[in-house]
This record gives sequence, C-alpha cells and structure tokens, in this order.
Amino acid sequence: MAAPMRRRVPWINWNEFETTFHKIFSDDLDSMRHALQMLLVWKVRQPDNLPVSVQLTSDLLAIKIKDLEENEEEHNNVTCFAYGMAIVRFVNLLLEPHQKQKFAQPVHLLAEDVGLPLWIVDLRHEATHRSFPSLELLRTA
Repeated sequence: MAAPMRRRVPWINWNEFETTFHKIFSDDLDSMRHALQMLLVWKVRQPDNLPVSVQLTSDLLAIKIKDLEENEEEHNNVTCFAYGMAIVRFVNLLLEPHQKQKFAQPVHLLAEDVGLPLWIVDLRHEATHRSFPSLELLRTA
C-alpha cells in the first residue's frame, strides 16, 4: 500500500492556520493586521509554491485594511481601482487552472463549475471591460 501523499504548506501547524483564518474574518482591525503579517510570513516560508488562495487572500486583506484606515472621501477612486484589480486577479487566478480545453472556455462556465458566484464574475467583467462598479459593491465582493 502506497504511503499517503504529503503536501507542503506554509503554516507551521493547524493551530497557526486556524488562528490566522479567524483573524482574517475578524471585525477587529488589529486582528486583521496580524493576519496580514502572518500571510506575509507564509509568503516568505514558501515563496515559490505559495497557494494561490493565500496570495489572493493577502492581496484582498491588504486592500481592506487600507480601506478601513483611510478617509473614504480622499481615496474613493484609488480604493475602487485596488478592489477592482484584486477581484479581477482573484477570478482569473482561481479559474485559470480549470482552463483545460484546446480553446478557452467562457469564464462564467468555469465559475459555475467551481461554485464561484456569477455576480463576482460579472463584477470582474465590469472592472476589466467597462467602468468600475461602486465602492460598496466592490467591498461586498
């Protein structure tokens, strides 16, 4: 019988992963900052093989923290751009491994296959090909 496959992950143990996970989704800004620092440590620990989910979470969390720290009136356009590009990157990197056909499949079909809500795909399309959606909608995504 073959030995089970081992996966290399950037977190030291399950407790570190779980603690970081809970801090990412905390309402406390200091907890979110600590989670972001942990994600950056994970990038250092595994620079060449970092899970895409960790990279994307780090990008989105950094934008959310910056958004919460600043005055909305002063950074509305920049924040929209940052969230919009992070969502474009999120959708593209999440679905890229599922493009297995000779010709590229429509993004919305791939999203359905992996369970990604179509409204997020539509947001990506808006941010890529039209104008940026509202800041509130981007924050929700």
